[in-house]
Amino acid sequence: MFLRRLIQWIIDFLRHLFGNSDHKPPPTPEKYEFLRCRNDDEQTAGQSIGPDGGRLEVAGNLLEVPPGAVAEPVEFSFTLLADEFLKIEIRANRSDKFEFQGSVTLTLSFGRCERSPDPAVAILKIDPETDRVLEVVGGQLDRQRQTVTASLQTLSRYTLGWPG
Repeated sequence: MFLRRLIQWIIDFLRHLFGNSDHKPPPTPEKYEFLRCRNDDEQTAGQSIGPDGGRLEVAGNLLEVPPGAVAEPVEFSFTLLADEFLKIEIRANRSDKFEFQGSVTLTLSFGRCERSPDPAVAILKIDPETDRVLEVVGGQLDRQRQTVTASLQTLSRYTLGWPG
C-alpha cells in the first residue's frame, strides 16, 4: 500500500513538474447524478498536519496527506456535510483555497449509501454554493471496500457522481 502511494506521488509530482501534454481532462457533461447518501448530522475531524504528513477520517471517508505535501503545519478540517447526498468539504486554515506541494489522496466511502454507484462513478469537485460540477477528479472504484479513491492537489467540496 505504501509503495503504491509512493509511486503515485512520484508520478503526480513529475506530471506537476514537467506537465503532461498528452493528458487532457475529460469534458464535463452538463448533468450529473449524485450518489444519494443521506447524512442527518454533520461530522468533522480536524487536526494540524505538517511536513511529516497525516490523515483525517470521518465515517469511512479519508484524506491522506503524504510526507512533503505541506511545507509547514496546516490546520485541516474534513467535514461530512448534513445532506441527502454524500458531500465532503475539506479546508486548510479555515479556507478552501489551498494548493498542496504534492498530491494527496481522497477516499470516499459509499458503504452507508442507499445503493451502489454506477460503474462510471467518479469523485466530483463541486461548487459549494450551487453544487455545479467544477471538475471531474476521477478515481478508482473498489466495490469490495465500497470506496472511490483519487489524487487531489487542491481543496474544495467533493461528492460522488456519474454522467446522467
